[in-house]
Amino acid sequence: MAEQAYAYVTLIPVAKGFQGALAKELGGVEKLGSKSGKDFSKGFSKQADKLSTGIIASFAAVAAGAVYYSRAPSVKHQTLKNP
Repeated sequence: MAEQAYAYVTLIPVAKGFQGALAKELGGVEKLGSKSGKDFSKGFSKQADKLSTGIIASFAAVAAGAVYYSRAPSVKHQTLKNP
């Protein structure tokens, strides 16, 4: 007949030196993240500037049209009578 045995093992994790090892493995990531953030910020700023320029140009065109039509000679409307 086969014998069975059970054993219980207690594991205690030790993280001594873990922080230093992790920092060593991820070395340079901080600089890369900083550069990526700055590049994103520059790109976003450029696009926002283009958008605001377009909005300002649109308002200027509308204002110019309003000034033009306000100074245009008024057109008299005539009512046609049925014969």
